[in-house]
Amino acid sequence: MGQIKNKIKIQINNGLSIIERMNRITNNSPAGPNTRELIKVVEELYPLIKDDYPIISLTLEKGSRRLIHNGMINPFFFGDIRTSLNILNSIYNRPPKIFISHKSEDKPFVDALVGLLRLYIGSESEKIFCSSIPNYRINVGKEIYNEIKSQFEKYDIYMIIIHSPRYYKSSICLNEMGASWILNTECSSFLTADCGFENLNGVVDNQHISIKVNHDDAKDLMNDFLRTVLDFFNLPHLDITSFSQWESDRDNFLKAVCG
Repeated sequence: MGQIKNKIKIQINNGLSIIERMNRITNNSPAGPNTRELIKVVEELYPLIKDDYPIISLTLEKGSRRLIHNGMINPFFFGDIRTSLNILNSIYNRPPKIFISHKSEDKPFVDALVGLLRLYIGSESEKIFCSSIPNYRINVGKEIYNEIKSQFEKYDIYMIIIHSPRYYKSSICLNEMGASWILNTECSSFLTADCGFENLNGVVDNQHISIKVNHDDAKDLMNDFLRTVLDFFNLPHLDITSFSQWESDRDNFLKAVCG
């Protein structure tokens, strides 16, 4: 999913760059190389967003087919394309951020996970939101629901859910999980050692990457998880099969959360 998002971002940026070169469009503007290049970009873009944003996709598809009429640019459909690209730009070109949804009683698990993530995506506070850890949590005096809402508005969120028996007793946690589902964010799930797959009774279930930390497949799934996170942040992939440092860091994390 991260690779598709990157393709979408590239096409959005290409389209907006072409529009900037085209300057002011009127009823008497002839179609030229920029116009045909814009059509090509739009034709590659709208299938990529069809499932998530069908109305915008349809607008772009119609605009690309009708942008040129009798050798002239139709300013109405040019405006539709420009507006659609600007809307998509506000959606897809937000900075990436990990949001860790968890119950405060599971803080030791989250401490270990944040420590692992920092080794591979960096320690900047803008990259991780986690309400129980200093530098990554809500500032004093801010209302929790408004701050959570602002995270989803300002950032492209990768949700990590720490499923535990305690998680499902928290209305805030369930609201965070629901927001992730509604907004179709990328999502991975961790199950604490005392949580089974039968406990996943919310809208985010085991169809996502779900890592049961004390199962035999946890190491392989952690490798998949790292690749997904690196892809989300557009960071270079590691050769995990031969990268002994990752294996050591991964195993230390699993040991810490299973102990």
